[in-house]
This record gives sequence, structure tokens and C-alpha cells, in this order.
Amino acid sequence: MDDRKHTLFITAVFLTGIMARILFLWSQPMLEDDYLFVVSAENYMERGQIGPSMIHHPYLRNILIYLSTKTLGKGPLGVYGPSLIAGILSVLILYLLSTEITKDRSVSLLAMFFLAIDPLHISFSRQAIQETTTLFFILLGLYLFFIFLKNNKTLFLTLSGISFGLGAASKWQALFPLLYCIVYLIISCKKDSIRYISHLTILPFTVYLMTFIPWFLRGYDIFEWINLQKQLYYLNKVLVNPVEEAIRNPGKPVLWFIVPTGYGMFTYAKNEPNVMIAIGNPLTWLLTVPGIIYLILSQERRKYLPIIMLFLISYIPLILASFNRDIYVLSAVSVIPFGFMAAALLIKKIGLRSQLIPAVYILLLLTISVLLYPLAIGKALDFSYLKFIVEQYNPHTGVDLR
Repeated sequence: MDDRKHTLFITAVFLTGIMARILFLWSQPMLEDDYLFVVSAENYMERGQIGPSMIHHPYLRNILIYLSTKTLGKGPLGVYGPSLIAGILSVLILYLLSTEITKDRSVSLLAMFFLAIDPLHISFSRQAIQETTTLFFILLGLYLFFIFLKNNKTLFLTLSGISFGLGAASKWQALFPLLYCIVYLIISCKKDSIRYISHLTILPFTVYLMTFIPWFLRGYDIFEWINLQKQLYYLNKVLVNPVEEAIRNPGKPVLWFIVPTGYGMFTYAKNEPNVMIAIGNPLTWLLTVPGIIYLILSQERRKYLPIIMLFLISYIPLILASFNRDIYVLSAVSVIPFGFMAAALLIKKIGLRSQLIPAVYILLLLTISVLLYPLAIGKALDFSYLKFIVEQYNPHTGVDLR
């Protein structure tokens, strides 16, 4: 594929990702969490108080939502702004990162396409929750890290450390890919490794610490901050959710890429119920594990080792954590890009034998994403063909809650 045609395809996929995330945004009803995130943002930034929503995660989300709502108001654009921008940019950053790792633009374009039309990622790009901002900072941190490895310019490592710090301040899952980068530097025995590692340890820690400035301004000291981190760890370790939440959203990460899994959310607006179900496209999600296995068995596995390791180091901790608490599929947002890269490489391998199979696969993939799109944007009840999916997330179906 020549450069001009390739650029046109990138543009088309990117625009598709943008449109999927903004269509009907102003008619999408806000969830209870969306309202509470705005209150939490104001409490944190104006009074240094934590809560009322999701006190078990770090608080960069509060800072971003506060700045966004003060700039754009408390409508959908202001409330969803950080997640929306991060979700859109993640589509493009995935292409750049994949190109750096695979050196294959067609594979990168396909991985980008997978994320652009994935209903689960689309859904969380249209909410105030911090899932897509976490992923954006992970992908950006990794991209800058691989650019550093290529040209050895410390500036990119510095920017990578800052990005990872912001990712950790969104959700601790960003620490897993950061750990991969640190271990890589240690194993590579590069000159000035110790100095380089400080950019991925001291710098992210400093950025993370700075996001607690509103809290410190209430008069707390560093020892109380350490105790706060212990409390956050405890809350994340033993978080207990309501019974009906566990029924409609079983937290079993080990099944994410084996059985189609979604996350159901409900609200009542304009005198009618609204159901939003964030569910990944089965045709990509179910191809993720075979893709990783293909890379492990491939003669070029050394070349694709970053994809394998980033997938495993991001995914396995979530499986282990689920032994003590529910880990919902929304946490998979930080894992799927690495699985999508593996799936794209597998599809390309199949395409070397038969070009018809990838073409049919992509057509089916797009069709299913379009059919699932109403679920992602809160219009699940408007389409009768989606009823069988909606009923699976009904907490009252076949359950006596008396």
C-alpha cells in the first residue's frame, strides 16, 4: 500500500473513531456516577476533600473533570471531556505505538481499527470515569519509551515518566506497563541505566504526588499521605460491591477473552429507563488469546516479545486480584490494546494464505460493532434485537432479592 492510500486509511479510521464517540452524545443520559464525579471534583479542588465517588482510586480524574467543567460547563462535553479526548487520542496513539513495536503499518492500522470501533472502549470514552484517561497515559508513556529506545534522547524518557505518573494518578493499573519499561532498562544494561531508571521511578512518583496538592492544602503532611496510600491499597484489595451489582456484572477477568463480557449500567431520565451496556466486540476479544499464543509460538516471538509481555503484565495482576474481589470488565480497557495488536498480527498471517478470510472478518467485525453500538451509548432499549443481551444484565431476572 502506497503512502498516500495508507494515510487516507488512517484518516478514515481515526474519523470513524471520533464519530463513534461523539454521535448522540448530547442525548445520552448521564449516569449517577457522572454526577457524583462532578461533585467529587469540586470537593477535591475547592476543599481538598475526598469523595463521595470512587474514593479507592487516585484523584487525577477530579482535577481533569474540574478543569473541564469550569471551561466547558457541566453539560456532556464538560463532564465527559477528559474521557472523550483521551479515548479519541488513544486510537491514534495505538497506531503509533504498534508501528514502533511491529514495524508493520498494515498491522498497526488494523489494531487501530479494532480500538476505534470497539463498543466497550467507545462506551467508556463517553463517561466521566477514568478508564480511557488511564489507557491514554499508558499508551503515550509506552510510545515515548520506545521512541527513546530508538534515538536515545533523554527528553522522550522524561516525557514517558511524566505520562506514566499521570497514568498512575488515574488508576494504579498504569504501574504494570511502567514496570515492564523499568525491567527492560535493567536487563538491557544500557549505559547510564541507573540515571535512565530514575526517569521512570522518581519522576512518575513526583508527578503522582503532585496530584494530591489540593489534599495537602488542607493541612495534611507526608506521613498522613503515606497512610492514605495504605488505605487506598486496602480499599482496592477488599472492595465489596452490592449484591445486585455482582449479579449483573460478574467480575471474572479470566473469562474476558473467552466468553463475551460486558458491564451494565442503568439510569432513569426524561421519564424513562435507560440501559447502557459496555461490551467488547466478540470477534476481536475472542481472537486476543489465540493471537498471543500465535506470537509465543512464532519464530519471530523475540521481535514481538514487548506485545506478549505487555499483555501478560497488564492482564495477570487483574486475574490474581479477582481472587479477593470482583474486577469488572471496565478494567480491561488498559489490557485490550496489546491483545488487539496480537490479533492484528494473527489476521495478517491468515491473510498471507487467503486474502478473502481477513476481508470477510473485517466486514463482520464492523457489522457487529454497528449492531452493538446502541448498547454503548445508552439506547439499548430502543432496539428489540438487543433484548436478549439486555436481559442478561437484568439483576432481577431469575433472582429472588427479598
